[in-house]
Amino acid sequence: MRLNRRIDQEPDPVKRQELIECKQDVHREMQTMPSKDPYDPEFRRLRYCRYADDFALRVIGPKSEAMEIFEAIKDFLPQTLKLEIAEEKSGHLSKQGKSS
Repeated sequence: MRLNRRIDQEPDPVKRQELIECKQDVHREMQTMPSKDPYDPEFRRLRYCRYADDFALRVIGPKSEAMEIFEAIKDFLPQTLKLEIAEEKSGHLSKQGKSS
């Protein structure tokens, strides 16, 4: 952001071009760096997707934590929101989840 601001404010076209090239170099370098450590045991990700009156959660992390989340939702929906859970559509782990 600072580099963008400097580019926008630079009146000299030669210096401006140098700043643009510097920005491109920085961008290329950033693209080579991982945004996270894939081997971090503390890494977690929860994805939520809603389809009309249904929703799906995808958990990246330990299976035990995914099951804890599932159990908490199974308790929360009927008790707090007074919603019925369709058992035939609930609680099925994907094939990836079952095999790992």
